[in-house]
Amino acid sequence: MAKKSMSYDDVLAKCAALCAKAEHSRVEMIGRMCRWGVSRELAQMVADRLEDSGFIDARRFAEAFVHDKSKFDFWGRIKIRYYLRMNGIKDDLIEEAVSRIDPEEYQEGLERLLSNKLATLNGKEPYQTKLALFRYAASRGYESSVVANVVNRMISDADELDVADDD
Repeated sequence: MAKKSMSYDDVLAKCAALCAKAEHSRVEMIGRMCRWGVSRELAQMVADRLEDSGFIDARRFAEAFVHDKSKFDFWGRIKIRYYLRMNGIKDDLIEEAVSRIDPEEYQEGLERLLSNKLATLNGKEPYQTKLALFRYAASRGYESSVVANVVNRMISDADELDVADDD
């Protein structure tokens, strides 16, 4: 059975309802409409209207995305920037949003992430442990300089604990 084509008003109403519940980017909404079977031309028109009406706002999307991914998913700045670019957000808006990440919360998030990973790496030599932690942090989008400070401190703290336990 053929899929019934949606009218402009139907698509607009459906998209507006989605955008009212959560922030979405223009790229995200166009992709979603295309998956519904909406033509690219109609999807562009609906996206224009959503932007004009304030349902889609690149700055708001970038800020919400950065907040959620850094605070709840513990993504690093590199990964966040990449995904924002993939969503069609301009570099100046990306940098503005990323600059709002609290440095202390960022560091604490990385420490928490690596601490949980370290617990799964029992029995490895310090070099292998550091390498595993670096790879894991890199896959989460953290900068190598930030990772190096945290990993070196974690491994040296663990070495000191091992020495203390032997006494």
